[in-house]
Amino acid sequence: MANPAAAIARLLPVPQRQLPPPDSLAFYALLAAVGVVGVVEWPALLLAAVAQGLVDRRAGELEARLDHQSR
Repeated sequence: MANPAAAIARLLPVPQRQLPPPDSLAFYALLAAVGVVGVVEWPALLLAAVAQGLVDRRAGELEARLDHQSR
């Protein structure tokens, strides 16, 4: 008998995850380093990281829209 968990896993969609652009990864690394050293408090770093994530997402959406329109 087949594994029921494996059958369910095949039916569920797998989310497509992509890494942020390299410049954003460097920014996140810088934020982490600044947080570890204690130069800036963690709530400000969290706010900066979330803002950068939103900017990356919006830029990706705009890029996809422009690419779709150019076809």
